[in-house]
Amino acid sequence: MKVEFQLKNGKSFTVEVNKETYLTKNFKLKELAYSGSGINFIMNADVDVWLSILQDFRLWYNAPITPNSGYRPAEYNKKVGGVSNSLHIRNLAIDFSVKNMTDTRYMACAYKLKELCQKRGIIGEINFYSTYIHIGVFAEKNGYKEFQCRDYRKPTSTKKYTLIKI
Repeated sequence: MKVEFQLKNGKSFTVEVNKETYLTKNFKLKELAYSGSGINFIMNADVDVWLSILQDFRLWYNAPITPNSGYRPAEYNKKVGGVSNSLHIRNLAIDFSVKNMTDTRYMACAYKLKELCQKRGIIGEINFYSTYIHIGVFAEKNGYKEFQCRDYRKPTSTKKYTLIKI
């Protein structure tokens, strides 16, 4: 897989990396990377922080997390209906499947992600869907001033989601 390393001086370079390479104790490159052609994964200082949060979240979650979606190039993100400022484009978000999750467990996930982000001085986001959860970091890059928790599981005729204050 092609991984682009973005340096702080604005330069970057691309290398081939085995897709079975572990990026953290529990996550392999192939689980977080884009599987199409071109750059499959971006690595930079923000992504390093994200991987640290993701691993800490996984240890707390205490169950396997299998991402459905991680990094997405902009053109692919648009094709699958993602928003133009998606954290997936920056490689700062994943979506993962959930089954039979209680409201209490959803909220526990939100509180834990917020705690992990606050510990690092960044703003995170979590979205609840009926079959998966979206978690992301550096939401301040999209203009948010506080942690975002959105519940898309029960849309109404007037609202696409409910914003939950955490």
